Amino acid sequence: MTDLFDDDDDALPSNVRRLHVQREREQRRPNNNDLDTMTLVLSVLREEREQRPDLVALLEVYPALLAEYLTIPSTQRDALDTFRRHHNSYFYARRSTGDYIRNLTERGCKHAAMIARKYRWAEELKEMFAFYLEHHKETHPFNNNYLKNNPELRQQFGTRGPTLVKNIYQNRIEVKDIVAVIASATKEPYICNYYQEPGYRSNAISLHKRKR
Repeated sequence: MTDLFDDDDDALPSNVRRLHVQREREQRRPNNNDLDTMTLVLSVLREEREQRPDLVALLEVYPALLAEYLTIPSTQRDALDTFRRHHNSYFYARRSTGDYIRNLTERGCKHAAMIARKYRWAEELKEMFAFYLEHHKETHPFNNNYLKNNPELRQQFGTRGPTLVKNIYQNRIEVKDIVAVIASATKEPYICNYYQEPGYRSNAISLHKRKR
Protein backbone atom coordinates (compact mmCIF):
# COMPACT_ATOMS: atom_id res chain seq x y z
CA MET A 1 0.00 0.00 0.00
CA THR A 2 1.33 3.43 -0.90
CA ASP A 3 1.82 5.83 1.99
CA LEU A 4 -0.11 8.99 1.17
CA PHE A 5 2.37 11.02 3.17
CA ASP A 6 5.50 9.92 1.30
CA ASP A 7 5.13 12.48 -1.48
CA ASP A 8 4.41 15.43 0.76
CA ASP A 9 5.25 15.00 4.43
CA ASP A 10 4.41 18.63 5.13
CA ALA A 11 0.96 18.50 3.53
CA LEU A 12 -0.72 17.93 6.89
CA PRO A 13 0.30 19.33 10.29
CA SER A 14 2.07 16.64 12.32
CA ASN A 15 -0.78 16.23 14.80
CA VAL A 16 -3.42 15.94 12.09
CA ARG A 17 -1.23 13.45 10.26
CA ARG A 18 -0.80 11.52 13.50
CA LEU A 19 -4.58 11.32 14.00
CA HIS A 20 -5.03 9.87 10.51
CA VAL A 21 -2.09 7.46 10.88
CA GLN A 22 -3.46 6.25 14.20
CA ARG A 23 -6.81 5.55 12.58
CA GLU A 24 -5.11 3.70 9.74
CA ARG A 25 -3.13 1.52 12.15
CA GLU A 26 -6.30 0.61 14.04
CA GLN A 27 -7.60 -1.03 10.86
CA ARG A 28 -5.67 -4.03 9.58
CA ARG A 29 -6.66 -3.44 5.96
CA PRO A 30 -7.75 0.13 5.19
CA ASN A 31 -10.20 -0.01 2.32
CA ASN A 32 -10.32 2.16 -0.77
CA ASN A 33 -12.86 4.50 0.82
CA ASP A 34 -10.38 5.35 3.57
CA LEU A 35 -7.67 6.11 1.03
CA ASP A 36 -10.05 8.20 -1.05
CA THR A 37 -10.99 10.17 2.06
CA MET A 38 -7.34 10.77 2.90
CA THR A 39 -6.62 11.97 -0.63
CA LEU A 40 -9.58 14.33 -0.45
CA VAL A 41 -8.47 15.71 2.93
CA LEU A 42 -4.99 16.42 1.58
CA SER A 43 -6.44 18.16 -1.46
CA VAL A 44 -8.83 20.27 0.61
CA LEU A 45 -6.07 21.28 3.02
CA ARG A 46 -3.87 22.51 0.18
CA GLU A 47 -6.74 24.59 -1.18
CA GLU A 48 -7.64 25.94 2.26
CA ARG A 49 -4.08 27.01 2.96
CA GLU A 50 -4.19 29.07 -0.21
CA GLN A 51 -7.69 30.49 0.18
CA ARG A 52 -8.04 30.89 3.95
CA PRO A 53 -4.53 30.80 5.45
CA ASP A 54 -5.42 32.74 8.60
CA LEU A 55 -8.32 30.45 9.45
CA VAL A 56 -6.21 27.33 8.86
CA ALA A 57 -3.46 28.77 11.08
CA LEU A 58 -6.04 29.37 13.80
CA LEU A 59 -7.42 25.84 13.64
CA GLU A 60 -3.97 24.24 13.55
CA VAL A 61 -3.77 25.03 17.26
CA TYR A 62 -6.25 22.20 17.76
CA PRO A 63 -5.65 19.52 15.09
CA ALA A 64 -8.87 17.72 16.01
CA LEU A 65 -10.83 20.81 14.95
CA LEU A 66 -8.78 21.27 11.80
CA ALA A 67 -9.50 17.67 10.81
CA GLU A 68 -13.22 18.28 11.44
CA TYR A 69 -13.13 21.54 9.48
CA LEU A 70 -11.66 19.86 6.39
CA THR A 71 -14.70 17.56 6.13
CA ILE A 72 -17.48 20.18 6.20
CA PRO A 73 -19.00 21.69 3.01
CA SER A 74 -17.07 24.50 1.35
CA THR A 75 -19.96 26.91 1.90
CA GLN A 76 -19.65 26.38 5.64
CA ARG A 77 -15.86 26.75 5.56
CA ASP A 78 -16.40 30.09 3.84
CA ALA A 79 -19.01 31.09 6.41
CA LEU A 80 -16.64 30.22 9.25
CA ASP A 81 -13.88 32.32 7.73
CA THR A 82 -16.24 35.26 7.30
CA PHE A 83 -17.30 34.87 10.93
CA ARG A 84 -13.64 34.81 12.04
CA ARG A 85 -12.81 37.98 10.12
CA HIS A 86 -15.67 39.92 11.71
CA HIS A 87 -15.72 38.35 15.18
CA ASN A 88 -12.23 37.03 15.83
CA SER A 89 -12.44 37.76 19.56
CA TYR A 90 -15.14 35.09 19.89
CA PHE A 91 -12.55 32.34 19.47
CA TYR A 92 -10.53 33.56 22.45
CA ALA A 93 -13.31 33.52 25.04
CA ARG A 94 -13.30 37.28 25.29
CA ARG A 95 -16.49 39.11 26.13
CA SER A 96 -19.22 38.25 23.67
CA THR A 97 -23.01 38.16 23.79
CA GLY A 98 -23.13 35.04 21.66
CA ASP A 99 -25.63 36.63 19.27
CA TYR A 100 -23.24 36.42 16.35
CA ILE A 101 -22.66 32.69 16.71
CA ARG A 102 -26.42 32.12 16.93
CA ASN A 103 -26.82 34.03 13.69
CA LEU A 104 -24.32 31.67 12.06
CA THR A 105 -26.40 28.71 13.22
CA GLU A 106 -29.64 30.27 12.05
CA ARG A 107 -28.17 30.73 8.58
CA GLY A 108 -27.87 26.95 8.30
CA CYS A 109 -24.13 26.76 9.06
CA LYS A 110 -24.41 24.42 12.03
CA HIS A 111 -21.12 22.63 11.38
CA ALA A 112 -19.19 25.90 11.12
CA ALA A 113 -20.86 27.22 14.27
CA MET A 114 -20.02 24.06 16.20
CA ILE A 115 -16.34 24.28 15.27
CA ALA A 116 -16.27 27.90 16.45
CA ARG A 117 -18.00 26.95 19.69
CA LYS A 118 -15.63 24.04 20.32
CA TYR A 119 -12.65 26.32 19.79
CA ARG A 120 -14.00 28.90 22.26
CA TRP A 121 -14.91 26.22 24.81
CA ALA A 122 -11.45 24.68 24.49
CA GLU A 123 -9.86 28.05 25.22
CA GLU A 124 -12.10 28.54 28.26
CA LEU A 125 -11.55 25.03 29.60
CA LYS A 126 -7.79 25.39 29.10
CA GLU A 127 -7.78 28.55 31.23
CA MET A 128 -9.66 26.81 34.02
CA PHE A 129 -7.44 23.75 33.83
CA ALA A 130 -4.35 25.96 34.21
CA PHE A 131 -5.95 27.44 37.35
CA TYR A 132 -6.68 23.93 38.61
CA LEU A 133 -3.08 22.80 38.10
CA GLU A 134 -1.78 25.80 40.00
CA HIS A 135 -4.14 25.61 42.95
CA HIS A 136 -5.95 22.29 43.32
CA LYS A 137 -4.31 19.39 41.50
CA GLU A 138 -3.21 17.75 44.76
CA THR A 139 -6.51 18.19 46.58
CA HIS A 140 -9.41 18.09 44.13
CA PRO A 141 -10.46 15.98 41.14
CA PHE A 142 -10.81 17.90 37.88
CA ASN A 143 -14.35 17.18 36.77
CA ASN A 144 -17.69 18.80 35.99
CA ASN A 145 -18.50 19.32 39.65
CA TYR A 146 -15.23 21.24 40.10
CA LEU A 147 -16.03 23.44 37.11
CA LYS A 148 -19.53 24.18 38.38
CA ASN A 149 -19.08 24.46 42.13
CA ASN A 150 -15.50 25.06 43.29
CA PRO A 151 -15.60 28.35 45.25
CA GLU A 152 -12.04 29.43 44.37
CA LEU A 153 -12.62 28.76 40.68
CA ARG A 154 -15.86 30.74 40.84
CA GLN A 155 -14.07 33.60 42.57
CA GLN A 156 -11.51 33.68 39.75
CA PHE A 157 -13.83 33.12 36.76
CA GLY A 158 -17.28 34.09 38.05
CA THR A 159 -20.03 31.95 36.53
CA ARG A 160 -17.96 30.96 33.48
CA GLY A 161 -17.38 27.43 34.82
CA PRO A 162 -21.03 26.38 35.23
CA THR A 163 -21.97 28.33 32.09
CA LEU A 164 -19.33 26.44 30.11
CA VAL A 165 -20.62 23.05 31.25
CA LYS A 166 -24.22 24.10 30.56
CA ASN A 167 -23.44 25.38 27.05
CA ILE A 168 -21.53 22.24 26.12
CA TYR A 169 -24.34 19.92 27.16
CA GLN A 170 -27.00 22.10 25.58
CA ASN A 171 -25.23 21.48 22.26
CA ARG A 172 -25.47 17.71 22.73
CA ILE A 173 -21.81 17.00 23.36
CA GLU A 174 -19.89 16.46 26.60
CA VAL A 175 -17.02 18.13 28.42
CA LYS A 176 -14.86 15.11 27.60
CA ASP A 177 -15.25 15.99 23.91
CA ILE A 178 -13.68 19.39 24.58
CA VAL A 179 -10.98 17.70 26.66
CA ALA A 180 -10.18 15.64 23.55
CA VAL A 181 -9.96 18.81 21.44
CA ILE A 182 -7.42 20.30 23.86
CA ALA A 183 -5.51 17.03 24.08
CA SER A 184 -5.04 16.98 20.30
CA ALA A 185 -2.66 19.95 20.67
CA THR A 186 0.97 18.96 21.11
CA LYS A 187 1.46 20.99 24.28
CA GLU A 188 -1.77 20.02 26.02
CA PRO A 189 -2.19 16.20 26.09
CA TYR A 190 -1.82 15.96 29.88
CA ILE A 191 -5.34 17.29 30.49
CA CYS A 192 -6.53 13.74 29.71
CA ASN A 193 -4.63 12.53 32.76
CA TYR A 194 -6.63 14.76 35.09
CA TYR A 195 -10.18 15.03 33.81
CA GLN A 196 -12.41 12.55 35.60
CA GLU A 197 -16.04 11.78 34.88
CA PRO A 198 -17.95 8.48 34.61
CA GLY A 199 -16.65 6.69 31.55
CA TYR A 200 -13.53 8.87 31.40
CA ARG A 201 -10.97 7.56 33.89
CA SER A 202 -8.26 9.91 35.12
CA ASN A 203 -4.88 8.30 35.72
CA ALA A 204 -3.61 11.22 37.76
CA ILE A 205 -6.55 11.21 40.16
CA SER A 206 -6.39 7.44 40.48
CA LEU A 207 -2.75 7.72 41.50
CA HIS A 208 -3.66 10.49 43.92
CA LYS A 209 -6.29 8.32 45.57
CA ARG A 210 -3.86 5.41 45.96
CA LYS A 211 -1.35 7.72 47.67
CA ARG A 212 -3.99 8.55 50.26
